[in-house]
Amino acid sequence: MEREILTLRETAEYLCCSRMTIYRLLRQGDIPAFRIGIARGAWRFMREPLDNWMESRTVSPPSGGRKRVSTHGSSERP
Repeated sequence: MEREILTLRETAEYLCCSRMTIYRLLRQGDIPAFRIGIARGAWRFMREPLDNWMESRTVSPPSGGRKRVSTHGSSERP
């Protein structure tokens, strides 16, 4: 069973990024998190809000696909 609450290190591993990236996202207020402990407590992250956060940041490729470019030097014109 997966843990519901992650440490900063576990969150970095879960998101496949560095701890410094997580700290930057925290400073910018871009990632859902909470502190635990007195004064400057340790950061903790809940898995479901992180999944929702990732989902909200997912970008779909543009519709229409790519144009195909010929590399054969044909002189034919459409």
